[in-house]
Amino acid sequence: MGKKETTDVSNEELEVVDIKEESEVKETVKEKKPRGRKPKKKEETGAVKDEKVEAEEVKVSEDTDAEPEVKESKDDENVTSEVEEATKEESGIEDSKPTKDVKPSKTDKVNITKKLANLILTLKDKNNRLVSILACAVLVLLIAVLVITFLPSNVYKRAIKRADTFYDQGAFADAMTNYIKAENAEKSLVYPVLGTINTALAIKSDGIKDSYKAAVSNVLLFKHHKEEEKDHYAEFFLLSNEIYADSPKERLDVLKSGSELFENFSELNTSLSDAYFDYGVENENKDVKLALENFDEALKLSNNAEVQVSKVREVVLTYIDFLNATDNFDEAESILNKYKDTLSLNEEEILSKINLARELSQIKHELLKNVHDTMKPVYDSFEGSFSKETVTAFASPMERLMQYDWSEMMQLDGSAAADSLAFSGSQSSYLYAEGGVTPDYTGVGCAMYTYGNYTDENGENRCGYYFYYGNFKNGKRDGYGITFVKSASTSFKAFEGEWKEDAPNGLGVMYESDKYDYTSLAKCLIVTYGEYKNGLQDKEMTILAALNEHPDTFFTTTYEASEGVVPYLEGDLTDYGIIGEAPSNKKLIVVAPSVTDGYEYFFTVFINEGEKLGVEGFK
Repeated sequence: MGKKETTDVSNEELEVVDIKEESEVKETVKEKKPRGRKPKKKEETGAVKDEKVEAEEVKVSEDTDAEPEVKESKDDENVTSEVEEATKEESGIEDSKPTKDVKPSKTDKVNITKKLANLILTLKDKNNRLVSILACAVLVLLIAVLVITFLPSNVYKRAIKRADTFYDQGAFADAMTNYIKAENAEKSLVYPVLGTINTALAIKSDGIKDSYKAAVSNVLLFKHHKEEEKDHYAEFFLLSNEIYADSPKERLDVLKSGSELFENFSELNTSLSDAYFDYGVENENKDVKLALENFDEALKLSNNAEVQVSKVREVVLTYIDFLNATDNFDEAESILNKYKDTLSLNEEEILSKINLARELSQIKHELLKNVHDTMKPVYDSFEGSFSKETVTAFASPMERLMQYDWSEMMQLDGSAAADSLAFSGSQSSYLYAEGGVTPDYTGVGCAMYTYGNYTDENGENRCGYYFYYGNFKNGKRDGYGITFVKSASTSFKAFEGEWKEDAPNGLGVMYESDKYDYTSLAKCLIVTYGEYKNGLQDKEMTILAALNEHPDTFFTTTYEASEGVVPYLEGDLTDYGIIGEAPSNKKLIVVAPSVTDGYEYFFTVFINEGEKLGVEGFK
């Protein structure tokens, strides 16, 4: 065995064995082969503590004397020290401290070569780390660019820019796609929603109403960006004027919900006022109170615009008349007091009408109570037995008429009370029922109706009127009912039959008394029965007549009518077995022969040219 020498290189002890023979070198290498980690060593100065080192095996060529492996530290400073000392040893540069003059051996050269190799490996590792760091930096930069690029705010801006450009170019499909993309990127901004709906309007989408309704519900939930988008909100809600142009209620609901988003949303006031007004107009004939409520809101927002004031004034006056007609005089006065200043109403004139209605109401109740009591027995005797089979029996209608004395109704019709109601011009109808009356009355009651104008015996222009007793449904005559009207001082006309939609519709019988025929043979009673359409004779009609002087003598025939129009009989009267001349300006429509043995008479009916036949008040 040779002599052991120890050389201090960069704070590490490297054991060098000078062996003369090759076999001994191999044995030494074999003995010195590292097993696991090399224990940590402490320097005399204690500068480096607890430093981890890794064992690394270095193989030496067979031509070079084998040396034990050297464990190298990864610390950059130690490596630098080793390089510096190795260089000194190889170049013969002395350290500041005096050392022995030792001639470098072959083993020393091998150690220096190993250290240089380790240095290269270390520098290579440092270069790899630098490349890795650069790669990581590039990756982080790329990720940052991607994150910034795909931030919702940036996606939104790009989508809006493209959408607006496409919209301006008329490429609505592409515009719609990008507006929807912007909506998905920023879910609390109204501008892309506005763009989507505008695009749907531009392409006239069939489902625009449903789309807008859903969009409104969504926008009402937005909680951010409201103030900076106030103008866009206004434009969005104003779209309701176009989308719901034919639906005032839906338009009003949208504008109301929009106006509630901001404390002072004056941009919607004009449209909101118009919506209130239009909804009021829609309800003026259905629900006057609801109409007036909406008119009030409209007037507040429009500062009493004259165009609206004019319409509301018309509705209010009509409503006051309605209240007078239904005996609601206190409410009529309340409405007058509420609107007299706003609508510049003539308080004195309207109050006078209310007071007159109060007086007429008392007259109405007394008159119609008497009519009710007088006509009730007729109604009770006729109701339930009226049928087509009954009226087709010749004698039956006449017998019914003769069984009842109409003298009491002749007393009521034409009375001062009846004339006062009819000629006051305050109403076109007066309804009375024992159980009370409401505008939508359903049940049995009586009423007086006015119609047309006529000239009385004294040459005065007056309106006609008649009485009705029977069924009502929702304020309209519906079911079975009878009418009575005095046509002259000694004659009358009456009708009984089926009613629908406030007019005779269906099977009916018309009675006339004391009607003179052109021969002046005698006064008579006439019964005409068949189908009636809106008060006019229609299809086949049967006429039955009897002379007052010969009540057991009857005349009968049939004729055709079409909604009150009856064809004239052409030719000379002699062609029909009639001797004499026709009345002036009259047309012959019926010639009814006698059906009683022993008589050779004819009953004739003449009408004015152009006259229609039907129930009084509907011709």
